[in-house]
Amino acid sequence: MDTSQSDDKIKELEKKIIEANEQLEIIRVETCDLIRKIAIYWFNHEVETCLTSNPERAKSYGVENLRILKSDLSKLIESTSGLIEKHVNVDRYWAHCRNNVSDPYQVRVNSPNEFPNRLYDALREIFGYVAPILEKHGFSATGYSGKKYESSLLLPEEMNEALSKIRDKYEDKYREWRTLNYEILSAKKKKKR
Repeated sequence: MDTSQSDDKIKELEKKIIEANEQLEIIRVETCDLIRKIAIYWFNHEVETCLTSNPERAKSYGVENLRILKSDLSKLIESTSGLIEKHVNVDRYWAHCRNNVSDPYQVRVNSPNEFPNRLYDALREIFGYVAPILEKHGFSATGYSGKKYESSLLLPEEMNEALSKIRDKYEDKYREWRTLNYEILSAKKKKKR
């Protein structure tokens, strides 16, 4: 392969890597949006469960205290986007963002289950923000340890399916991105010969 063909191949691969990276960023935004929706569901569900599981306690709590609880819940829900930025939308948690800036095509190995494990850890951390609100209002926050939810993640089936679908979408696109990285490294090595 002559130098011009080699240069063309490298340019084509560089373009494909940029496109794949842009698609991975879109999936990252979609994932953050999905997690925000799940977190809001969780916060509402946990408060509702506390109130409905002990109706006498909820009734004796009084209308004014319930308004304060609702206000605290609303503030938590309003802060959800910030929680997502803090716990999910962090470059070091996304395999495609952990490349070396000095060599943008350096490949990092990630285990096949890294994305879902980190995703579920982040969900547990975000879910933990409802516990102090429940405790502040005298309700039992079961399943929480410190600032993290430690029990089973029992989400509605459609949310579990959405998480699985977005995880698979990310992993498929990441594999494509990683393959392109290997191809460009190979092309650059051949060009140097």
